[in-house]
Amino acid sequence: AIEAKGGKAEFLAADLASLAEVRSLAEAVRARTDRLDILINNAGVGTGGQGAKRQVSADGYELRFAVNYLAGFLLTSELLPLLKASAPARIVNVASA
Repeated sequence: AIEAKGGKAEFLAADLASLAEVRSLAEAVRARTDRLDILINNAGVGTGGQGAKRQVSADGYELRFAVNYLAGFLLTSELLPLLKASAPARIVNVASA
C-alpha cells in the first residue's frame, strides 16, 4: 500500500536480543536512506510460561528486558538524528501485557 502511493517501505531483519545487531540495523537504515518518516518499535518476548527458565540476551541482559525495552531505546537513539532531519517524523512504541 505504501509503495502503491509512491512511498518506499523496506523490511530489515535483526536479532533484537543483540545490541550489536541493533546498532548494525541502525547503520543499515542510515546507509539505505537519508529520510525516515516513521519508526515503529514493535518487538517483544513473553515470559515463556510458568516455570520457564530465565533467559539472557547475547549481551548478558535478561532477555525480556533486552528485547522489550533496550532494543527499542537503542534503535530510537541511533536513528534520532535521521528522524529529526525528516521532521515531522514519528516514533511509535508498541507494548502489550
